[in-house]
Amino acid sequence: MWKQYGEWSNDAPWTEEFKRLDLCGGSGRFISENGQDMMEIFLPDGFMVDVGYIEEDKCWVVTVAKTEDWHAFHMEQTVSDRARLYAAIQSAVYRAASAKPLRGVIRGVIFDMDGVLVDSERLYLRFWREACAAAGFPLSEEQALSLRSNSPAAAIPKFEAWFGGSADYWQIRETRRRMMADYIDAHGVSAKEGAAALLSSLKEKDVPIALATASPVKRAKHYLAPLGLFDLFDAVVSGTDVTNGKPAPDIYLRAAGMLGIAPSACAAVEDSPSGIVSAHSAGCFTVMVPDLTPPQEDILPLVGCLAQKLTDLDSLL
Repeated sequence: MWKQYGEWSNDAPWTEEFKRLDLCGGSGRFISENGQDMMEIFLPDGFMVDVGYIEEDKCWVVTVAKTEDWHAFHMEQTVSDRARLYAAIQSAVYRAASAKPLRGVIRGVIFDMDGVLVDSERLYLRFWREACAAAGFPLSEEQALSLRSNSPAAAIPKFEAWFGGSADYWQIRETRRRMMADYIDAHGVSAKEGAAALLSSLKEKDVPIALATASPVKRAKHYLAPLGLFDLFDAVVSGTDVTNGKPAPDIYLRAAGMLGIAPSACAAVEDSPSGIVSAHSAGCFTVMVPDLTPPQEDILPLVGCLAQKLTDLDSLL
């Protein structure tokens, strides 16, 4: 149930779209106070979500807090991209509806690699499309995006649906692999903002960390070692180490087992829907840091925490 208080400014960010939010049994209200437009959502168990626009920073701040103790918040993030605001608010509502402190509950952190720690997803997008084009099968950007973190078992049915079984997935995949390897050998791959700082911070806090990547271990080391990140991990699991790759839970179950920590006590940091499904199915607390696209509404119920960048996570983990 939504209520509105006060008069809205002409450039208020709230539109009818926010009335589609799943309030998880709570109630929401729009407030205009001292020239500032705000949103408040109150959950049944004593938590709330507060959303406000910071004019000087040109961004929105989304906060999960205890209703009676504002300083006991569990998540605060800034959103500068208006297109991601709805997803950020919905994720915060789901987080507030099942709120619990992360510190003390989370004892280990498991990271995806591509799109989370290294800026490689856009290269996969480019070279999947180029490899398909070279084989005579045009691949749309949307189709290429849907291949993120997919194991061959998950990707092959998509190729069959798109191209009627006439495209040789394995041959196209090898062409894509070769094209991308040649590019990275020539240009390298860069770390995502905050990756080194977050991993180092977790090590300083004695929090065990693992890598769970669809890429082979040799490739992961090739990407991460020059950046000084590979040796920070206590365990490394690749898609070739498990029977079923993402979106199946196997890789996260194995990573948690290698850390000696129950999956429910591990946070899983992912950027793609396939990875979120994998981590959630394993029982991990899911943290999504979107890379190329914002999360779709159907994935949000599986997201425990939605952040814009890795630097948002240090205060949470």
